[in-house]
Amino acid sequence: IEGILRGGGIPVLAHGPFGSGDELIIGMELDHRIRRLMKFGLLGVEGFYSGYTRRLRREVLLLAKRYDLFVTAGSDYHGSNKLVVLGDTGLTDEGDIPEGMRRFFRNVRW
Repeated sequence: IEGILRGGGIPVLAHGPFGSGDELIIGMELDHRIRRLMKFGLLGVEGFYSGYTRRLRREVLLLAKRYDLFVTAGSDYHGSNKLVVLGDTGLTDEGDIPEGMRRFFRNVRW
């Protein structure tokens, strides 16, 4: 996080509910994880991700709103070694874009 900040970047937690292997981090444990990383300078969370269920997406977006974090979207596409389609993030409609993502777009240096 420190290196990203020093480089002028925006540190974002990618697919936060997923731990090692099949581990799923939800509820107070996810809340604690995000708050702990915020102490180091975390500024955003991946709110839209190809592997999220609707419930996981909702939980991450609620935490982003609660802590005023940026929101990003990612497909986790790594080529043909996965069954993920490039650009498939679960974000389907411009009307679904949360304020945290709109702020992220305004703050990214193009």
